[in-house]
Amino acid sequence: MGLTLEHWAMRSPEPVAAQTGEGLALLSAAQGKYFVLNETAAAIWEGLARPIALHALAAELAGQFGIPRDEAGSAVIDLVAEFHEQNIVRVQVGRF
Repeated sequence: MGLTLEHWAMRSPEPVAAQTGEGLALLSAAQGKYFVLNETAAAIWEGLARPIALHALAAELAGQFGIPRDEAGSAVIDLVAEFHEQNIVRVQVGRF
């Protein structure tokens, strides 16, 4: 699936998240995988707690970190695509 900023996403309820010394850690028992997220990735993960358009998530990220929207948009698309490949987020065109 080719993601765009017009897609909507939300995280799956299955991964368990916990703060660690390295950042936010996600444990997906269903996938048998463990993920460690840096500050930016953790902010994206937190933003996915509710259904959100990726352009809105990118705007939030740009404001939070003081980065250009196009840079934030690229970060959001790249990470959400990775999360989607790992089956820990749901993605669709339009609202959930």
